[in-house]
Amino acid sequence: MKTKVVLLLLHVCVTLGARAGNMPDILWADSAAYGYVATGVAVSPDGQYAACPGSNGVQIKRVSDGSNITSLTYGAAIANLAFSRDGAYLLAAGGSPAVSVWRVSNWASAYSLSNVLPGPAAFSPDSALLAVASNSVIQLRSATDGAMITSWNSPVSLGAINTLAFSPDRARLASGAGIRGSDLNLKIWSVPSGTLLLNIPTAQTYSVGFATFSPDGRLVATAGGEYPYGPAQLWRVADGALMRTFPQGAFSVAFSPDSAMAIVAGTNLSIYGVATGALLSRYADAGSYYQRAVATTPDGRAFLRTAFPGQIFAARLPLWLNSFTYAGPNGLLSWSGGDGHYQLQQRTSLTDGAWQNVGGVLTNRMAEVPLQNPNSFYRVISLPN
Repeated sequence: MKTKVVLLLLHVCVTLGARAGNMPDILWADSAAYGYVATGVAVSPDGQYAACPGSNGVQIKRVSDGSNITSLTYGAAIANLAFSRDGAYLLAAGGSPAVSVWRVSNWASAYSLSNVLPGPAAFSPDSALLAVASNSVIQLRSATDGAMITSWNSPVSLGAINTLAFSPDRARLASGAGIRGSDLNLKIWSVPSGTLLLNIPTAQTYSVGFATFSPDGRLVATAGGEYPYGPAQLWRVADGALMRTFPQGAFSVAFSPDSAMAIVAGTNLSIYGVATGALLSRYADAGSYYQRAVATTPDGRAFLRTAFPGQIFAARLPLWLNSFTYAGPNGLLSWSGGDGHYQLQQRTSLTDGAWQNVGGVLTNRMAEVPLQNPNSFYRVISLPN
């Protein structure tokens, strides 16, 4: 049985070691002969469906096993894919028509926008708004029918807006733009007024091609998007302060649902602890030089990675300790990742004897560790489904 060690507790002293390997713990993989440079992968809010570039445009897969559900016709390059938070709609943006929206209930077309230039789009967290970029103009539209609500201009000297992302509270919208170094700033706007709140210089050298907020709304991540010409960085939303710069060029970033881990897709797949910046796992990711996108499942068990020309895989998100605190006579552990079913184990020697289960199966990524025996070691393992 495969297990993953989260914690080793010795005399109430927590010791951790980064996991490393040549490949992540892949659940399933597939490929499609997608004919255009493309980025984007999206997971439905209920965790059932994954949308990714496919042979006909957009391929819908079952997250649990990678089986094909349906194909949605969409021409030209895909800038991004996104499900609305209420699970009712899926969008594809960047091609022709510039934005296509489908109803998830039957995968039928809901509407499309052909009167805007190709660019990114994003649903607001309350599923009411659709933000669309048309060259240097940001439009806010109705998510249900695409009707225009308001718009504002984001001056770009060269190129166009490459990425849009709403904050979890819908109060802010992040955008990135530029080409060949013409605009290397992350911009954060007030919604719906379009007032520019922050204009943050990044370490990108080609353009700010990717941005996403952490689920807790405290941070926004930036990366290169189409090209990994600059590192992934984490910025504090409140004031734009730089919190982390991760080494190596990066295409995109995904946060774990609890905001504790950041998955950075570059030449390698690297997983970092957000609070400390510690490298938790790094995997070689050979393949196309073009875009790679990542997304996590809502239950925090797995992540998905796509790459041109239509490669996709799902892999387990590794376990990692978030915190250790005292709770009366016991210690309280919390962690991220894994398969959703866990077991706390104990032993008194790392060289003799076997690990013994402490208590029953856990499902909430939290456990109390009895500390009465100062000579005990403890670990948490992820159980197979």
